[in-house]
Amino acid sequence: MPRKKKVEQETLSEKQVNDVLNAYDYFMNFSDSYNRSYRSADYNTPDAINRRLKDINLTQVDATVTEIENALKNAKDSEEILSNYAQTLEITNMSFKRMTQYLPNLAAFNLTFDPINVTKESELKSKEFKRDLAKVDEFCNKFDYRTEFAAALRQIFRQGAVFYVLRDEGDKYTLQELPKQFCKITGRFDYGYLFDFDMNWFINMDGVDIDMYPPIFKRMLNRIQKNFTKPYDPARRLQSRNTSFNYWQQTSPENGFWCFKLDPELATILPYYSGILGNASFQPVVRGLQQDKYFIDASKILVGILGFNKEQKSGQVANSINMTPEMIGKFLGVARKGLNSQIGLAVLPTDDVKAVDFSVSNTNSDVDYASSVVKQSVASSEALFGTEKLNSHQSKLASQIDNNTIEALYPMFANFMEFFINRMTEKYKFKVRFHDENVPDQKAERKALFNDFSKIGFVDMQLAARCNDMNIFEYTRHLQISKNCFDVKGMVIPLNQYLTPPVQTRTGTGTTTKPPENPLTKGSVGRPPKPESDSESTEASWARGSNELKKEFNE
Repeated sequence: MPRKKKVEQETLSEKQVNDVLNAYDYFMNFSDSYNRSYRSADYNTPDAINRRLKDINLTQVDATVTEIENALKNAKDSEEILSNYAQTLEITNMSFKRMTQYLPNLAAFNLTFDPINVTKESELKSKEFKRDLAKVDEFCNKFDYRTEFAAALRQIFRQGAVFYVLRDEGDKYTLQELPKQFCKITGRFDYGYLFDFDMNWFINMDGVDIDMYPPIFKRMLNRIQKNFTKPYDPARRLQSRNTSFNYWQQTSPENGFWCFKLDPELATILPYYSGILGNASFQPVVRGLQQDKYFIDASKILVGILGFNKEQKSGQVANSINMTPEMIGKFLGVARKGLNSQIGLAVLPTDDVKAVDFSVSNTNSDVDYASSVVKQSVASSEALFGTEKLNSHQSKLASQIDNNTIEALYPMFANFMEFFINRMTEKYKFKVRFHDENVPDQKAERKALFNDFSKIGFVDMQLAARCNDMNIFEYTRHLQISKNCFDVKGMVIPLNQYLTPPVQTRTGTGTTTKPPENPLTKGSVGRPPKPESDSESTEASWARGSNELKKEFNE
């Protein structure tokens, strides 16, 4: 039996062990330093910053019709795909883009307010009230609510909800949008929804610099890093919403966090046009069919009937065609050179040549399908995409339906203004409202309403400001500038000269009464034209000057 060789065990010296440990420590230090440097703001690149800015509010998906239909069947668990696909569709479908822009752009955001805790008229002249009123003016002046809310309104129509934090830049207040994938609705309060924020946006995402966000985020991150977080409590009051669940941190409107949502009664986030995503996603298929239709309409086939030898002395004879294949091939080659690609060519005979084309309907399937989708979405679809003229009444009714959609969304923006204004005031609190839409007839109606009230002694300066798409602070400053900085006294025409009683004059046949000239009609005969009138015949009569012709005839 062979003897086993003795195996010598190799041992490491103390120096070798230290070298290995030092190398391991070196690698760990290098790895840690690299990770910290890579995540550090000092090593952020413009490309990385730009990419993260794009990620905040745009994520495209390539979804099939079946995937969209399945997502719509399970909307509660498909918020992200529906929101992302709505944004994708806005980029790829111009009709959908126009619809997405149409309703938000109707909003005029004309602001009015009322003090809700004034009990005596004398309080309106008190120093406390004027001091608080100046704070309302300050907030309205520093916060460009028309621009900020218009952007927010477009976003909630695109994706159903948008999450912001209010930034105080000293001379300006502005809204900074937060990535919706890192925000989650977790509660309600008197003015709207509450949400939590996932701090992984700052911890694990390159290209995100926390210094580009309000200081509250640093305090939230410090609570996580120093393990000062409290057990998650969703029922906390606004002043103490500082608990967390893992990296999810509670946010509070007290710190400027705000959620604008399309449907205040539903916690599920859905784009406004989610109901037509299935139909709209079918548009590429319809477009392809329309292209096939164009090719069919432009195609023709030339068909020739081959001739046979007419006199055959015996029974059936093979190859009784009266032209050899070689000759037919030569004719086909010559004919093919003179025809374009849309004309198909069968064997060209010599006896009879017929053109065969394909009859198709004159309608455009692509346009018809897009039109049907749009009609499901906005009441004024004919005004946007239609080829037929609407009468005046139909146009106004359709416009009013769309205006009502915008009016229903104004309260959530008014709640935002109320909340932050009333936090700034000391004694008096204010109720804020938004009014009006950007349609031509509405401005004329507002001016007519102000004039009617003014004639009977009720002068509402907030209504006068709305007529000029301003708030009362802006309107007052405009009047003060006009009065004190520009010589406009000679250009002002007193209104009371048109409200004087009729002038009586004596003639040879007696006394006649002549009313003062109405500045609206400028001496014309008939009732004043009304821009908001529903009667097309009245407008046509004014255009033709029918009343003047009647006057000349009677004279």
